[in-house]
Amino acid sequence: MLRAAALAVAGIAVFVGVMYLRFEGDTVPASTPTPLTTPNRASISELCESYPRVPKPPQCGPVNGLFVRPTVPPTPKSAAPTPEVREQLTNLRAGRNIGRDAALGRIAFVRGDDIWVKELAGGEERRLTDDQRNTAPRWSADGKWIAFQKRPDNGFGLSGWVVSAEGGSQAKVADEAFSLSWSPVNSVLAYTGGGFINTLNAETGERRALARAGHCAWSPDGLNIAFGWSEDAGGDGSMCAVGFRVYGTVCQVRQGLSVVNAEGSGARRDVYEVTHQSTAGPIPYLHGWSRDGRYLSFWQEPIDSSSISADGAPLFVIPVDGGEPRELGRTLLDREGIITWSPNGSQIAFVDGGGRDIWIRKHLVISDLTGAGTAFRNDDGTAELNPAWSPQGDVVAFSRGEGRAPEDTNRDPEPAATRRIWLGDSAGRVQQLTSDATYSDNWPTWSSGGSYILFVRVMAGDFQGYGIRSGANIELWLMNADGKDPRKAAVLGASTPEGYYGFIHWDDLFDWYGAR
Repeated sequence: MLRAAALAVAGIAVFVGVMYLRFEGDTVPASTPTPLTTPNRASISELCESYPRVPKPPQCGPVNGLFVRPTVPPTPKSAAPTPEVREQLTNLRAGRNIGRDAALGRIAFVRGDDIWVKELAGGEERRLTDDQRNTAPRWSADGKWIAFQKRPDNGFGLSGWVVSAEGGSQAKVADEAFSLSWSPVNSVLAYTGGGFINTLNAETGERRALARAGHCAWSPDGLNIAFGWSEDAGGDGSMCAVGFRVYGTVCQVRQGLSVVNAEGSGARRDVYEVTHQSTAGPIPYLHGWSRDGRYLSFWQEPIDSSSISADGAPLFVIPVDGGEPRELGRTLLDREGIITWSPNGSQIAFVDGGGRDIWIRKHLVISDLTGAGTAFRNDDGTAELNPAWSPQGDVVAFSRGEGRAPEDTNRDPEPAATRRIWLGDSAGRVQQLTSDATYSDNWPTWSSGGSYILFVRVMAGDFQGYGIRSGANIELWLMNADGKDPRKAAVLGASTPEGYYGFIHWDDLFDWYGAR
C-alpha cells in the first residue's frame, strides 16, 4: 500500500510539473492573422481543472474562505459626501440640449433570445439570428458590426460571436468568451477566453493574445487595454511555486492592475500591485477608465469569496501614470449600471452602499476624485440605481424607487415596481422625468448629443420578489432629455433577464449606436 501511495504522489508531481511548464513565464502567443473562425484552443473548463497558479483566474469561479482583514490597509477616505439634498424640483436642463442630435441612430436588441436591429426613427426591424440562444449585443465603434454572446445547449460558459449589422452569416469569435468589448475607435474586439485577453480585428481577422488576465477595459483613445492579473509569489511550502497547495501551507500571491498596448507591442506597465497571503486579500478588481484616460477605477475585495463579494467592496481610483489609490465609497461589485465617469474625468457618479439587496441603503453619489461630493440620501426613503452622465457632463440620469430598511425588504408591493427616471446634478438638485405608476422605468441611456434618453420600461405588476415574472413584457421607450414626449421605441417581448437580489442586467437586452 505504501508503494502504491508513493507512486501516486510521484504521478501528481509529474503532472504538476508539466502544468507549471505550460503556464510559467510571461510570454504570450505571437500575433497571427487568422480567419474569423473558432480558435483551436483549450476550453476554460480544461484550463480551470489544471491551472497551477494561486488563486485561479476569475473565470474559474470564486475561492471560498473566511474573511481576513487585508494585509495592506486601504487609503483612508477624505471628507465624506454631504448627507442630504433638497427635493425641490428644478428644471436642470431647461431644454437647452433638445434638437442637438442630427439622427436617433440604431438599436440592437434581444427579442425571443435572438438579436434584432432597428432604426429608431421609424425604421423596419431586422432579425439577425434565429436559434433563440443569444444575448448582450454590442455595436462596434463604426456601427458595422455587432458582437454578442450565445448560450450553449448545455455546458459551461458563453461563446462569442460577431455578425454584420446589415445581416449575413455569423462568425464565431471564441468557444468561451466571458466578456466582449469593442475598441472605442475601430472594429477591434477584445474578449477574455482561454485564460488570456485576446483581440480580434473584425475587418482583417487578425487575432492577438495580449496577456493572462481576467477583466479588461479599453482606454478612451483605443490605444491601450487595462487588465487585472494574478501570479504566485512563493511561500513557505516547496509546492507553492507551481500552485500546488498542501494543507497548512501559506502561499504568497501578487495581484495588480496593469496596462498593455492594444497592438501587442511593448511590456505591460504596472499601475497597482499588492502582495498578500493566498487565503486573504486585498484583491484588486478592475472597473474601467476615466473618460480622459488619466485614472483607473477598481474595487478591492477582502477575499476571493462570492458570498462576501456579493455584499459589495470599496471603490478606489488611481492615476494611470502612478500614484496612490484613493477610496471613494463602497459599491456593489462587478456590476454595470453602478458606476459612471463624467465626460471630463473630474467626477465619478456611483451607487454607494453595501449589502446585496439593491433597494436597501443604495444612494447615488456624485463625487470628485478626493471623495468629496453630493449624496442623494433622502433619509433612506428612496434607493437609486443605473447612473448615466449626460454627454455635456451637466447632469446624471438615474433610476429612483422606494428604499427599504433591512427588516422590510420582503414587504409588498415590490420596491422595484416604483422606479422612475430622474436627473440630478453635483449641487444636489433633482428633477423627476417619468411618473406613470403603471410602469417601472430603468437603465437610462443618453443619445450622443444629449437630446434624448432611452430607457427600459416594464409593467409595475410584473415584478416579483427579486426579479420579474417569467414571460413579462419588456419595452424600450424614448423621451426628450427634459422628460417630454415619451414614446415607445421597441417591444422586446417576453423575456426574463438575469438578475441577482433585485439587480437586473438590462444592458444584456439592448445597445444603442446613437449613444456613441
